[in-house]
Amino acid sequence: MRNQDEMTEVSGQSWFTHSNTEYWRVDLATSVVASVSEKTREGAARNSGEVVEDEVFQTHYKQLLRAEKSNIEEEKTLQWRQLGLSSNLDQVSPWLKMTGWIDALSDLPECLEELAALTDAPRKDEVELQMLGAIFKETVVSRCMKTVANVPHAYLTWLKSAQSTIDGPKPFSAPGDAATLPRYTNYWVQYICFLFRSLAQGAEILEPEEDNHPGLLVDTLLLARQDFKTIGGLYLTSALHAEMRRINEQLSFLEDIDSLDDINEATRELLASFLFKLSLLSIQSELHLNSPYKSSLMHFLAHMGIDAKKHTLREPHTYTYVLAGIQYICRILILESTLS
Repeated sequence: MRNQDEMTEVSGQSWFTHSNTEYWRVDLATSVVASVSEKTREGAARNSGEVVEDEVFQTHYKQLLRAEKSNIEEEKTLQWRQLGLSSNLDQVSPWLKMTGWIDALSDLPECLEELAALTDAPRKDEVELQMLGAIFKETVVSRCMKTVANVPHAYLTWLKSAQSTIDGPKPFSAPGDAATLPRYTNYWVQYICFLFRSLAQGAEILEPEEDNHPGLLVDTLLLARQDFKTIGGLYLTSALHAEMRRINEQLSFLEDIDSLDDINEATRELLASFLFKLSLLSIQSELHLNSPYKSSLMHFLAHMGIDAKKHTLREPHTYTYVLAGIQYICRILILESTLS
């Protein structure tokens, strides 16, 4: 300790609970740090009478742990009630705890039904979203599936693999059931609707986090990037926001058009290219391990975990088919991007 005058004197102890337990002690008078093994500590404690002292310390520590656990449970219960869920916290499965949906959704201002409604397919009065959905299905997905049908076998085994460096045992292919691809595509159309409905609520520019970009590149990166957060809690990167703005600008020229058939081929291709880029940006956006729901796609998947009719969150048997669909669309988009 070189600057002892600037330090506050504290008393503390840390330990690791495994077979070779070691205790680290700091002598505040001499600033000496000593490591004492379990056996040495016990022997010294018998001579110095520290066993009682240690037991008191550990008792207080366990009490603190119990109090902290109780506080966490109370907070979870409050979040559960804020969401208006019908089940009790005691019934939360390991699956729901692992997903982190309760934390992700409980801080949002909308009620459960409103959160779920953001992921609806295009409604009858949402002509523009209907157009975007139709263009994504008829142009973007159709083009991707033609690529799947015409690429070499080696590409498809790579695409099917769970690892980037090893081919899969079977090639990637079109779903066997004719109804599967339209259902998978609809999930992605719901994601597109989710983005534009969330943006329509309003968005604010986020202050950049300088700590994420240490060094001389900070100024350049911060000037080039301004991320956004919608009123509903959806994070949008500057690139994703810009692409959505381009789509909205193009749609503004189509206000008098009521049907996709009235859109000329050039405009349709332009919107398809925007939707393709929007989708790729969603897939390639940075994923924060400590806060995965800052990803717009992950945020959407959390909303898809809501079962509004039953006022609860979905369990694996009613949800993993959504993941399968999103994964499938991600793969065909990535393949198309790689070969285009």
